[in-house]
Amino acid sequence: VKEPVNAKGELLAERELRWYRKVREFGFKNIPGIYQEKPLIMERIQGDNPHHIELSASEKRVVLDRIVEALEQLHSNCHRETDQFSLMEAYYGKTMNRLNQVRHLIPYADEKMIEINGKLCRNIFFFQRDFKKLVSDRLSNTSFTLIHGDNTFSNTLVDSNLNVTFIDPRGYFGYTELYGDIRYDWAKVYYSVYESYDA
Repeated sequence: VKEPVNAKGELLAERELRWYRKVREFGFKNIPGIYQEKPLIMERIQGDNPHHIELSASEKRVVLDRIVEALEQLHSNCHRETDQFSLMEAYYGKTMNRLNQVRHLIPYADEKMIEINGKLCRNIFFFQRDFKKLVSDRLSNTSFTLIHGDNTFSNTLVDSNLNVTFIDPRGYFGYTELYGDIRYDWAKVYYSVYESYDA
């Protein structure tokens, strides 16, 4: 049973519910059963997150293949016109907002160039206009599709048969409900796999 505890939670719960409704329209199987909408009562999945389970190398491959297959199915069902404002918010606005919140914790944040692993790098706080232009230029050909929006390993469950279930969808991308840039979902999987984000 999922019940929101405040106004922000109410909004997130409504977005989550809309996402579950949408993916059920075309028979997407990689979600829990939904028994009731308000409050949201879902099937309990007898499983755990991929990073919490002891798996052999071949089992890890099966799980990853099933995650990829599920995302490909999800992304293949619904497309819509791209919203450039959502792209800029998700990739530029959100990034800069989060960096500004922790700027005081970042060493050398007040220096124009920062050495990282022996390489001299431009400090994004001094090159925000360049970053914004790069985001705008590189994403101009993006098409929007139905996405999960937060499909890290923490929001993925694997059962004893290595079946994959997605939970806790974000339900929006920038200012757009349900739809967004397909690369956002793939990036979430990538940093769960490669960077061990969830652990």
